[in-house]
Amino acid sequence: LWGVIVAPKGALKSPSLMLATAPLRAAEARYREAWKEDLAAWEARQEARKGKGKSKDGNGTPDDPKPLEPKMVTSDTTIEALADAMVESRGMTLICDELSSWVDNMSRYNSGNDRKFYLQAHSGGPHTVDRILRGRQIVPDCYLSVIGGIQPQVAKKAFSLSAENLDDGFFERFGLISYPEIPDWQGVRDREPERDYKQLVMEACLRLAEKDWLQDDILGARPM
Repeated sequence: LWGVIVAPKGALKSPSLMLATAPLRAAEARYREAWKEDLAAWEARQEARKGKGKSKDGNGTPDDPKPLEPKMVTSDTTIEALADAMVESRGMTLICDELSSWVDNMSRYNSGNDRKFYLQAHSGGPHTVDRILRGRQIVPDCYLSVIGGIQPQVAKKAFSLSAENLDDGFFERFGLISYPEIPDWQGVRDREPERDYKQLVMEACLRLAEKDWLQDDILGARPM
């Protein structure tokens, strides 16, 4: 899913974005706490081995690999670092408070390559990277969700085909575009927050994040 909130300054894009992505951050935080416990137990086992059978790269042995750090959310990254994270992650989401900076940075370090990478990451699939120093890197599923905010005039420039004379379907990949109508100022209204509804959304997102979709697919079960 690629989504963008298009709204002018002062329209509370950032708070809306934080609220919408809170379940993702909560899911990552839950995974991270469990990972810390698994990592501590793994390190204790490595210490007990006293170096016997321990790998030189510090990643454990085939029968006792090092627990992978949970990575579900990122805000600022290079495509190389993102590919590394995708190898270990069950799913990645790029959250950009200012989406224009993400678009502008696509040609900042290596012209063209970043844009091609993100175009592929919209639909996923295997991705192989060969580097002289880093060697070969294979991403089983190069899939990325993107969500961010942008101002109308900035969006016109960032997504304009005439800006670089490109027609590669980049803009069309944003399947969810929100252009909210800003209501007239009605003064300060003190309303009780809808905590029950927020909690239901949070719990639903956590269940989705914890579900083993690959295992269900292997067993032939239909995801709920």
